[in-house]
Amino acid sequence: MAHKEQRKGAVLAVFDTLMFGVPVLLWNLYKNTNKTLKLMIPLIPIVGLITYLLASLH
Repeated sequence: MAHKEQRKGAVLAVFDTLMFGVPVLLWNLYKNTNKTLKLMIPLIPIVGLITYLLASLH
């Protein structure tokens, strides 16, 4: 049962990212390109590493 709940949570997280995160990121890239890129360059590898580590915990 817990696995089913985790899958539901993952689907909701992806939905939330696609519906809210991506449009906000694109808007910030359009309005404040330099500042957004300066924040994204260090954050993307960190988030990717954390995601990889969490995915490999099973």
